[in-house]
Amino acid sequence: MGTDSLIPLKDQKGKQSFFTEVVNTEKQLWALIHSKGLLHSETQDLYQKVRSSYVKIILNEQETEQPQDIEYSLWKLHYKHIDEFRKRIRQSSANGESKKSTMPQNVANTQNSNDKYLEGFKLFLLEATEFYQDLIKKIRRCNGLPEEPLFYRKSGIYGSVLPTKMHDCQFSCHRFFCLSWDLARYRERYEKPDVQSRNWSVAATYYLEATMIWPDSGNPQNQLAVLATYVGDEFLALYHCVRSLAV
Repeated sequence: MGTDSLIPLKDQKGKQSFFTEVVNTEKQLWALIHSKGLLHSETQDLYQKVRSSYVKIILNEQETEQPQDIEYSLWKLHYKHIDEFRKRIRQSSANGESKKSTMPQNVANTQNSNDKYLEGFKLFLLEATEFYQDLIKKIRRCNGLPEEPLFYRKSGIYGSVLPTKMHDCQFSCHRFFCLSWDLARYRERYEKPDVQSRNWSVAATYYLEATMIWPDSGNPQNQLAVLATYVGDEFLALYHCVRSLAV
């Protein structure tokens, strides 16, 4: 389970066997996280292994059926990491507050631990965002489509692609752009504690891409409305809310 290349999972038994192996490996990952921590090298290696395995399944499922369940499992893998990082950061911050009246050395150790998790979290979010952008390109290649983001706006460029494959590819890419927005939103919050200095343009770009790929989905419009509330633009928030309900 080392690379993201296509593997022969044509028969149902082979698919199920491989998926079971991935699930068991993921269980080992969470046990390792709780025993050695998120930042341990063994944890990082196993995380990469599980993630690559999910990608293999997704790319192979492009040939048969919509891999939405696997896509969701892949996102849960990332979100559980996000949740775990946030817990560790909150816990470390709480420990720092409780130790302010104790020895300076204890306070310094707690601060170092908090900084380590915070930097690890920001790096994780950046790498995960890049991962999803790369996955979008892989899915496009797998379906015989150009890698550039504007492929769905160019007439005639995918005439040889079956409508069902085009439909499934667009839906998957739309979902991954939405997930990229979530990651970009977390990054902006944790990299810039000062609310006034936050720039939501990267996150907005991902959702605009999602709306162009899959115009019938209200989720991107709804999230663009949320972004508008972040910058205090009530009219823009209302506009995207209405559009989210209209599709």
